[in-house]
Amino acid sequence: TPYPIFSGSLYWSPDGQWLAGLDSDRTLRVWTPEQPQEPALNLSLPKENDRASLWATLTWSPDGSQILAYNGIPAELWLVDFNPEQLNVAAHLSWPESDLRRGPLHQAGWSPDGSQVAFVLGGEAHLYNMSDATTMALTQLEQNPLTEEGAFGTYDIVNSLAWSPDGALLAL
Repeated sequence: TPYPIFSGSLYWSPDGQWLAGLDSDRTLRVWTPEQPQEPALNLSLPKENDRASLWATLTWSPDGSQILAYNGIPAELWLVDFNPEQLNVAAHLSWPESDLRRGPLHQAGWSPDGSQVAFVLGGEAHLYNMSDATTMALTQLEQNPLTEEGAFGTYDIVNSLAWSPDGALLAL
C-alpha cells in the first residue's frame, strides 16, 4: 500500500472479507482482498488541530458492523458504522489535554457481544455503553506517581484490560 499505515492499526474484519487500516493522515481505509491496490472505502476522521498524533489503532466489532478507531494523543475514540457501500462516524469521544495529565488513551476493546467498549485512559479503566452512549469510570487514581510530587508508593494504575470470552468479566 502507498499509504503510511499506523503500526497496530491493520485488522481483518471478522468474516475475513475486509482489511481496515488507519493512515498517518487519520484516514480510515478499507480494502478487499480482490483489489488490494486501492481502498474500497475511505473516511477521514476529523482533526481539531494540527498537532501530531501519537499512535492510533483500530479493531472491528465482533459482528463486523462497526470499526473502533482510537488515538493515544490527542485522546480520541471513534465508532464507525461499516457497510460495503460506506463508512459513517457513529460516535466520537475526545478528552481535553487538561484531563490527560495522567497519560494517553492506550488500549480499547469490544465486549464479546459488541454492546460495550472498555478502554484505558491515563491509567484508569472506563466503559462506553453502546445502547445509551454513556461512559462510566471503572477505576480512579488518587494520585499519579509519575507527575505528582510526593506521590510514590503503590497505586492502582491500569495498564491493560481483557474481556472474558462470555463478556461477564473484565480483567484489569
